[in-house]
Amino acid sequence: MPSDEGEVSWSAVYSVNLVVLSYSVGLCHVPALFTAELCSGSRWLRHLGAPIAWATRWLLVFLLVQFNDPVVALMRRKHAHLVAAAALAVLICALAFLLPETEGQTLNDIERAG
Repeated sequence: MPSDEGEVSWSAVYSVNLVVLSYSVGLCHVPALFTAELCSGSRWLRHLGAPIAWATRWLLVFLLVQFNDPVVALMRRKHAHLVAAAALAVLICALAFLLPETEGQTLNDIERAG
């Protein structure tokens, strides 16, 4: 910690730069790559799906940062992992029925079908 109010904490500056650099060259671009595949129906779905996916992602990050301590306390309870597993199973079942199969199809074929 800096001793004076006007002094800069260089370790904090380096830490923020390291986080931004590792995020930029890491897996931060994977959701954008999958959005076109997941929202591959009609054109309006792709234009609506991408902003919804990104807004949901950033909302969940905000909520996780804001409510980190209560979430950690909740997850330390007995069998809390089963609640997370059940939510994931419900999501997988819903996506299995809602998302179209696009294997072996070109983007033009998918757009014509949607």
